[in-house]
Amino acid sequence: MVPFFLGYAMLVWWPCAVFRRRWPSFVAATLGVLGMMVIIEMHRRLGHMTEGRIFVPVMQVLLYPYMYLVGAVGLFIAVLPRQPPLGHCGRCGYDLSGQAQDHWQCPECGGPFRANPAS
Repeated sequence: MVPFFLGYAMLVWWPCAVFRRRWPSFVAATLGVLGMMVIIEMHRRLGHMTEGRIFVPVMQVLLYPYMYLVGAVGLFIAVLPRQPPLGHCGRCGYDLSGQAQDHWQCPECGGPFRANPAS
């Protein structure tokens, strides 16, 4: 059962992290919650089909908080700011790889930038 919980969370949170601040990340978080709702409903119906031979409320106590956790963490990851690639301006994203070391402003937007630590 533990691989399901970890695997499902990674399946939802990975696209949220890859597509941060873009609509696919929010779709992934929403689909993660909707998928858990489907699993919860299927589990509830399983309890009705077996006429009480499977004790459903115990698992329901775990599934509802897990659904909220997956959705909340997914949305949190989706709204995290995107970091510009190394060597790009942090304000506008302009490629600064050809800039001189003594020039500390972006020629595109005029914003300050840090020197590449590897250079």
